[in-house]
Amino acid sequence: MKKLFVAVVLCAAGLVQAEPAKYTEVCKGCHDAAIASMMGAPAQGDAAAWAARQGGSLDALVASAKAGIAGTAMMPAGGCADCSDADLKEAVKYMSGL
Repeated sequence: MKKLFVAVVLCAAGLVQAEPAKYTEVCKGCHDAAIASMMGAPAQGDAAAWAARQGGSLDALVASAKAGIAGTAMMPAGGCADCSDADLKEAVKYMSGL
C-alpha cells in the first residue's frame, strides 16, 4: 500500500509521468523492458537506445514511428489504426524520455 501511495504522490507532483493509454494499448508489447531486446526495439526508459535513433530528435522519432521501419517488426504507427499524431508523439516522448 505504501508503494501505491508513493507512486500516486510522485505522479501528482509531476515527478513520474503516468503511462499514456496508447503506450499501454499498443507500444508496450514490443517496447516494455522485459521484451524489447528480443524484439530489437528500444526499451521504454532506455534513454541511450532512443538517443541513438534518429539523432535523438523527438520529431524524427515520431516521424519514424508514424512511417514504420522497413525490415523490422515496427509497422506504421506500431499498427495503431486510430492513433493520432498527438498520440504517437505522447507515446514516443514517454518511451524515450525526450
